Amino acid sequence: MEQLLELESHFLKEVSKYKDLIPSESKKTLGHIDRDRKNGSRDDLLHPINQFKLMKRFEIDWPKIEKALTNQNILDHRLGEVLERVKNGKAYETAQDGILRIQRTYNIEPQAFQSGDLEFHFEWDENRHPTLDANECFDIGRRAYLEEAPNKLVRDWMRVAEKIADPNVDEDLYIDIVDHFGFTSSKIGDTKTPLKSYKKLALLRPHNDRFRQNVEYYTKMIDKNRYQLGENNLEGTTFDPLTTTSADNPSWRTDKKEYEKLCRQTQANLKPEDQAKLSCFYWSGYHPYLIWQPYKAEMLWHSPQIVQFYDILNDKEMDAIIAMGRPQLKWATVQDPETGNLINADYRISESAWLKPTGNGLDNDQIIQKYRKRISMITGLTMERAEDVQLANYGIGGQYEPHFDHATEHDAGGFDEEDGNRLATWLSYIEQPLMGGGTVFLEPGIQAEPVRGSAVFWYNLLRDGSSDYRTRHAACPVVAGEKWVSNIWLHERGEEFTRPCLTEIYSEMNNI
Repeated sequence: MEQLLELESHFLKEVSKYKDLIPSESKKTLGHIDRDRKNGSRDDLLHPINQFKLMKRFEIDWPKIEKALTNQNILDHRLGEVLERVKNGKAYETAQDGILRIQRTYNIEPQAFQSGDLEFHFEWDENRHPTLDANECFDIGRRAYLEEAPNKLVRDWMRVAEKIADPNVDEDLYIDIVDHFGFTSSKIGDTKTPLKSYKKLALLRPHNDRFRQNVEYYTKMIDKNRYQLGENNLEGTTFDPLTTTSADNPSWRTDKKEYEKLCRQTQANLKPEDQAKLSCFYWSGYHPYLIWQPYKAEMLWHSPQIVQFYDILNDKEMDAIIAMGRPQLKWATVQDPETGNLINADYRISESAWLKPTGNGLDNDQIIQKYRKRISMITGLTMERAEDVQLANYGIGGQYEPHFDHATEHDAGGFDEEDGNRLATWLSYIEQPLMGGGTVFLEPGIQAEPVRGSAVFWYNLLRDGSSDYRTRHAACPVVAGEKWVSNIWLHERGEEFTRPCLTEIYSEMNNI
């Protein structure tokens, strides 16, 4: 996101040199870009609406500028390359999905997004609130409709869009909004709203047979009282961020309800007997050095043991890791459990890069080597067959739905015999978002907070080498800011003596 913002600043400076060559329509587009960029600093990108608008500009607005100046050959060649990447990545659709994902998970009403007033969820200067226009609200609502979201949710977006839409400015857009508003209202048993909507449309388009027929249809429905017209049906979706209930805003993917509920929880609902088994402590690990400088640790769960360590990386190290990985970021992939192939999937929304130790002795390489050695000292594992450090970035609505890190017995794909399965996971939080982005574990029902500089560690396999299905976890959507994490997966081979297999599955299970 920051790179995109910097490139946009560069492109605007280039274009400003050739204003006389720009057609009047394209000048309007430039004016629109300038207005949206009134809050154009790195800090402003922490707000999800500013991220949304940046992605929209590069997919909708900047292509118009490029097209207008193609023949003049005066634009930086990088603009075309950036626009092609944005187009292939379907940036605007991704941004719309991100807003809907945040809304669905954290129960935030459309009006809060439209006004940019999300202060209830994170601190923000009210004088710098970005806002959504009618077209953007319609696009998000339309996207929800196409994704078969609940009709109440779609209707709420259309209701907000209608309130701010101006038929004198864009009549076609206004008609689309009112049409969708009336239709989705009818789908939830509301007859009065569709009648009002289609009466408006019939006045604007008196020769449109469908609008006229809908007026007649809903008039008859009301006259015959064929629908219950209780006011309760007209209120739309209820969003209550103070609770974890979402009965009025159901997930349209039922397998995600528990995951979304855990993401909303600020504190786990633990039984007293489970709470008694958890503690904070100093961990001296498996190396003499740690006797003199132990790490702060918190037992998040006892079986399987899930531990969060604090102050693992310092600011210099974290900044260096991000700087190393940023230029290499690519859309993250997952292993298809049916085919074993690596694919892009809508349930993992992030970019990632692999940081390979080069052995050249330079500062950055030393940071990676020390980082890996530190993990070995803490976990007691050799890191002999550990994967390279993976850096991942989660932007607007970035998430990773419930999954296992290792290959289970039911997956078509797996890991080769030379390395073995993923024995354990080390997850470091490199940059902490303003809101959201926690890691939830479904069976224990707990959430690890993405505290900058901390790391979470757990074993994926039982002591007999089989899958520990209790380790299913997910990355909650990022609401505001950016989340950077680094993963290191440690494999079975090379750890035969540090964590030997046992014949009894639950004997000495998952001790760090």
